[in-house]
Amino acid sequence: MTSLIDRIKANCKIIWGADMDFDIEIETDDHYYFQTFVREDRGLEFGPILTMSPLYHGSETAWRELDIMLSGSAENVKRKKQKAAAAAATAKKVQTEDKRVDEVGNNLQVNLEVFSNKL
Repeated sequence: MTSLIDRIKANCKIIWGADMDFDIEIETDDHYYFQTFVREDRGLEFGPILTMSPLYHGSETAWRELDIMLSGSAENVKRKKQKAAAAAATAKKVQTEDKRVDEVGNNLQVNLEVFSNKL
């Protein structure tokens, strides 16, 4: 169970931020159906619920479903970050290439001015 909780906490940090702490709990009213939820742990108080599982028969099923939900969300966040990093790298490359083209163009313009002055 510890590795499951550790994985859930790690996914929470990916989704909502590494600088946050999380309260991860399970609740039941009848000891038959269980529901898990995650909320921010602010030390002396808790933040609003960030996500929760539906009701499931058995606590293990509820924990497993929360793990699956958060794993999928964490993968989506990772993919978005990778796409953003790739887009930023492409933009930087384009800016560098544009700068080189401008430098070549400026050099050509200077050479043309020097050549036209000699005529």
